[in-house]
Amino acid sequence: MVKILLNILLLLFIISCSNSKIQLEVADLSSTNVCVSIMLQNFIQTDSMFVEINKSKIEKFILDNQLTTICIDSLLPNTKYNFDFYSSQDSKLLGSTMIHTQDTTSHNFNWKIFEFGDHANSGLYDVSIIDSDNIWAVGEFYLNDREGKPNKECYNIAFWNGDEWKYFRQNFGKHDQLNYPLKSVFAFENKDVWFCGNEVIHWNGKIFENIPIEDIYYNRVELNKIWGKNSNDLYIVGDEGTILHYGGKTEGWTRIGCDKAFLLNNVTGNSNTDEVFVSGYTTKKSSSIFKINNQKLSLYWQEGKQNFPKYGKFIESIWCYNDYLFISSRGGGIFRKNFRLDTPAQNLLVKHGITNKVFGLDQNDIFIVGQGPMIWHFNGAKGQRLYHRLNQGLYSCDIKNNLFVGVGSRILKDNYRKAFVIIGIRN
Repeated sequence: MVKILLNILLLLFIISCSNSKIQLEVADLSSTNVCVSIMLQNFIQTDSMFVEINKSKIEKFILDNQLTTICIDSLLPNTKYNFDFYSSQDSKLLGSTMIHTQDTTSHNFNWKIFEFGDHANSGLYDVSIIDSDNIWAVGEFYLNDREGKPNKECYNIAFWNGDEWKYFRQNFGKHDQLNYPLKSVFAFENKDVWFCGNEVIHWNGKIFENIPIEDIYYNRVELNKIWGKNSNDLYIVGDEGTILHYGGKTEGWTRIGCDKAFLLNNVTGNSNTDEVFVSGYTTKKSSSIFKINNQKLSLYWQEGKQNFPKYGKFIESIWCYNDYLFISSRGGGIFRKNFRLDTPAQNLLVKHGITNKVFGLDQNDIFIVGQGPMIWHFNGAKGQRLYHRLNQGLYSCDIKNNLFVGVGSRILKDNYRKAFVIIGIRN
């Protein structure tokens, strides 16, 4: 079965040459890179062939298996290429395929900035966009009361309704007496928004409701990140190796086993399949990436381990899109890996500074935010810094269509932080 990827025009031919038959499949495609899988029936170990791209000959290669994948980079965005495969023995045409590389996306945004926090240290740690009139941000920010006096209890939810920000203080505990910052938010729709910090909260369109977790699954540690396909298939990760799965009101919570030495701060997944990826680090700052399939945990990558790709010294953020895992690392860059193919990862962008999140809409529309603050954008062919100011830091971001929102904090001269929101609209 031929797999047709987004933005690919795929023509498949099976042509007989002597006793061999070749089947071609475009297995990976971006704006500048393509991988073609070659399946040869009646395979002979010494079979070799060469490929012509738009009638320009490329170096010969030998098939070392019945299924071989070749990758070619340095292609041009938004360009059609004809691939013709020939037998090296008699120069007969074995098969052809045509591909159309992805176009690039625009770097051009108009920016608008919001700040709030009247005293103490304020910051926003995560954001989720439903649409331009429904944006949820979470963290901790401290406002003065109606008399202008500092209120010691933090607000932990901010909501943008298209005209202004609304603030909420959602408490925890059996009697709603405990006030904590929130660390993550994940919105499916207007009436289905999830929050986590020390506990889990759900907005159903009318009220905030606490979603209790049984003590046998949860040690009351910090919960750091949420991801899910829907409200009946939700993952939350946190300190002490905490990985929780919520299967809805009927199935409830399940804990997935992970070493308690890990602080887990990222979770992402493929919305079309069962793969989920989690990243974190130990107290010795050794990074790992785990893979969850059918709620079973396995090691996908570990820093310094032999035979694993060298992604850098410290994994800062991961994002899964279709069959690709995008990895941001300290001392490495931004990597793109097709986790279904045994092909090398691509280093899309070598960056400097600390990255807090990598996220995007497609392979040619990726955003990276971090300290500085910095906003980088990779458009499929190259990266560009979109925004940079001193004494600011962005901790997270979200993107929906041409709307970008980043959240973080800004350090003021009197040494306290204000919560910081930057909204960008692409031209």
